[in-house]
Amino acid sequence: MSDSAEQLVSRVRTSSEATRQTRRLDRFWELFEEIATHRRGVHADRMALHLLRFETETRELVALLDDAERAVYYNTARMLLSVRFDKHGVDEGSEELHARALTDPASWLDLYHQRVCWRR
Repeated sequence: MSDSAEQLVSRVRTSSEATRQTRRLDRFWELFEEIATHRRGVHADRMALHLLRFETETRELVALLDDAERAVYYNTARMLLSVRFDKHGVDEGSEELHARALTDPASWLDLYHQRVCWRR
């Protein structure tokens, strides 16, 4: 690859990484505002951060339920799971299965919209 092509590839990678980081920061603020609205706002920043840290390559945060008491994640096994969380982190022991073999979490979220207080 020529120097100019390498520079272009580098700029594209840097630009896409910056875009990804900006989206993540936007999601952090959305979560922070929603958590602060429904729960004691003093630790909303830590709770939002814990929710985003719980995401992995195979698990994506898609919603908050029940006045921001539970976070809903969709995973590559096409399951929709929710967990409790607080200022100390996500409580994996509270994991609750909501749906299996789900191709799109939006259908479940639409069906149970009365429980959803935030969705991606």
